[in-house]
Amino acid sequence: MGFAQGIDICYGSTKDDRNVVFFQDGTQKDYRVGGILEEVMRDDVAEILVDRVREWIDKEEPKTGISSAKALLRSEYLRLCEAIEIPQAPSACALFRSTFYEALMRELIRRKDREEEENSAFLKECYETYIDEYATFAGFVEAVAASNSGVGDEQTELITSMVEDWADHAREKLSTLRVTNWLSLLLAEYSHIRKRKKRIRFCANCGRIFVPQKRSDTIYCDGPAPQNMSRCCNEIGAQMRRKRKRGDDGDERAHHNTICRLHNMVRRARSRGDGKDLIEYYRRKIDAEMLRYENEKHAIDSNINNSEEG
Repeated sequence: MGFAQGIDICYGSTKDDRNVVFFQDGTQKDYRVGGILEEVMRDDVAEILVDRVREWIDKEEPKTGISSAKALLRSEYLRLCEAIEIPQAPSACALFRSTFYEALMRELIRRKDREEEENSAFLKECYETYIDEYATFAGFVEAVAASNSGVGDEQTELITSMVEDWADHAREKLSTLRVTNWLSLLLAEYSHIRKRKKRIRFCANCGRIFVPQKRSDTIYCDGPAPQNMSRCCNEIGAQMRRKRKRGDDGDERAHHNTICRLHNMVRRARSRGDGKDLIEYYRRKIDAEMLRYENEKHAIDSNINNSEEG
């Protein structure tokens, strides 16, 4: 059954190389470092992989007249694969097919001594087996992202350490490899991510899981921002963060208002043709306000650190 063979990944040998995924139909797609993982963890893709699969299974009418377990496997598996297509996420779709196929095979082995005419209960059992693996995979990825984003806890640190050990043991095998299920994808992708000294993080603006490409401490992804879909989170994330902070912090709001007022004074002075001395005076006021603000922030951060250490 050709759908069940997963994907072949050819990892680039340098940090700027693209990783190439080869599909069973002869097509291929290039991905950046961690790009396959980002694709599978997208909210819209996860919804299809989890909810739409379950909806399809729930609405299917029980079939009769199936001569054998193998015939059941072939007919229902092929119909499910035809129903679940994700053109915008081909690797996720291919891995769904091969992972669900593995779940089907495991359930058939458990039922080898029984013949079932009704397939709805059987498919639901297969789904539960499939979803356990997907949930475990997603939980591992989210734990690593939480740890790297500074929002983890003792449990996520433990999980991250475990996943890192697995990935480091697999690192030497990375070149071209066959991936057939979610956990093998996690192992392959995270090994390569660590090899390229990158990190899995949560975007501080939209909450998506992403792998920063240029700087590992980047906190905003390059996906469309929920506040403005025509712009990226890394373009407006800092602005949105400051806006939220100003709404909650009176000192931050006062600083923002002071800086805006002084910049407006500079702009008006230029438009009136005022002398350079007045413009420089306003600039010195801006510099003084920025210095005051930075010193105050530093003092607050130092006090917090000291109290935590104490």
